Amino acid sequence: MSNLNLAPVERLVGTGKIVIHRSGAEFRDLERAEWKGIWTSLKRLNGSLNWIIGDWLNWGRTRFGERYALALDATALEYQTLRNAACICGAVPLSRRRDTLSWTHHAEVAPLGPSDQARFLERAEASGWSVSQLRRAIRAEQAETREEPRPPGFIPVVWIQEGLRAFRREGVTEWPPAKRAALKSQLEPLVKLWREL
Repeated sequence: MSNLNLAPVERLVGTGKIVIHRSGAEFRDLERAEWKGIWTSLKRLNGSLNWIIGDWLNWGRTRFGERYALALDATALEYQTLRNAACICGAVPLSRRRDTLSWTHHAEVAPLGPSDQARFLERAEASGWSVSQLRRAIRAEQAETREEPRPPGFIPVVWIQEGLRAFRREGVTEWPPAKRAALKSQLEPLVKLWREL
């Protein structure tokens, strides 16, 4: 992880050659080399802003217990923007981040475990993957290892007991013969499964 060199910008701000405003900057009497040096710093800063905001928020939360209230007042950024920055920075520590990959590359791996993050970031960096290519690789691997989804909290015994209670409440044994036959047909796969057990 390389350090940002903002010294050229800081020096020029200190001399009054750059005046920073919330909506822009004024440049005064710059030499060509000074002007070019500013771009080098700004180019690096552009890709770092989300990281800086997220790390700033997480540090403030750890040190002062501040969540987002102060940042919302101070930055004029949306809550979701701040939350995303803090979450991604919290999920992908500085030691795992890759200077050559974008913020969005890191956002794609943020939900993964540490070893998977490192592996996918390494592959993306080595292969020069776009964000879309990284996303496809993650999804492909997850599809290979994914189990068949089950409803959350599915417990067969409870499900069967609930079904039986519902059938009793409905009085299914008193239904007209055609309606009972239709229900019996729908329950046939369960009976077949029961026989196979």
